[in-house]
Amino acid sequence: GSLGIVTTFGQVTANPLEPGMHLTSPFASVRKFSLKTMLVEQQNHVPTKEGLTVDLDVAVLYHIDPARVRDIFVRLGEDYNSIVLQPEIASAVRGLTSEAEAKALYTEGRSEVQRRIRDELKRALSPRGIVVEDVLLKAVTLPKQLTHAIELKAQAEQES
Repeated sequence: GSLGIVTTFGQVTANPLEPGMHLTSPFASVRKFSLKTMLVEQQNHVPTKEGLTVDLDVAVLYHIDPARVRDIFVRLGEDYNSIVLQPEIASAVRGLTSEAEAKALYTEGRSEVQRRIRDELKRALSPRGIVVEDVLLKAVTLPKQLTHAIELKAQAEQES
């Protein structure tokens, strides 16, 4: 579903419009806000604990809190995605990958990094009316020499 925010000469009505047919003033405009789960994807070029730079593709599933739609419109506007969501994602990813080793992003530590990014985004976005459902680390591109070293180590472990 979606909710509609009605503005008349810059004044925002107190209650959003529920789905369905509504009569509004000819001077009013209605801005539609989707309540469905949405996806934002971001490519990040971030440093790791060792000072290496990795490329990390992150996907965030989120929706807006129906009770906070008016607040989001008044405080952030219709473009809340690029004003708050994308910068918060970039900040959380950069902050947490700088504490993690590069190989952790490539191995079993990946789910821990994913969980920590999700928790950080929930903490930062929830007060603004944006509900983070999940964070997915899609693609991790490590420097070539590190990828080669990890593959050699894995192969040596299999042979022993």
